[in-house]
Amino acid sequence: MSLQAGRALKLGLALWAVVALAGCASSVQRSEEHRTATFKPSAEFPIGTINVSATPEAVAKIQEAKKKFDPDRLRSAIEYALNFDKMYAKPGQGGLVMDVTVTRVRVRSSFNAVMWGPMAGNDAVEGEVVVKDVTGKVLDKFAVKVSYALGGFAGGQDDTRTGYLYDAFADEVVGQYKAEGSGSSKSSARK
Repeated sequence: MSLQAGRALKLGLALWAVVALAGCASSVQRSEEHRTATFKPSAEFPIGTINVSATPEAVAKIQEAKKKFDPDRLRSAIEYALNFDKMYAKPGQGGLVMDVTVTRVRVRSSFNAVMWGPMAGNDAVEGEVVVKDVTGKVLDKFAVKVSYALGGFAGGQDDTRTGYLYDAFADEVVGQYKAEGSGSSKSSARK
């Protein structure tokens, strides 16, 4: 192999690594009022109900995406992550209410995800999470953004892409209540 071909191969591998690392992202944004969580769900004070809804704009995008995004699967992922970290109420235990409002959804077509990968943009879910006590008093509120831009035959399948979005969103939610400060949970070890 010539020196020039070797350099081109190294450059190509480096570029692929950068794209792979930048292909998935997630973040949490808090308002000044709720800069830090004033409470942390636990086995003693668990989340008892998770409601997932979507804004009219997000519902329209879900319809456009031919229903590839399923709010019930998002709710199940959050429930699983909370339960994994012992923050979800046992049946009949009651608990706090978590309302998740999906504000933005973007799901690429399977063709674009497989053929064009990151060049077709990313799949994304954004939402607002509000935790309330039984009287309706807001205890915590924050916004979550997750995206997935990988593609190809391995990373472009609908279930791979949306599954990542559900799990990453749930991990960001649970990560808000893990160690001091915010951070992602690693409860997606279930994969």
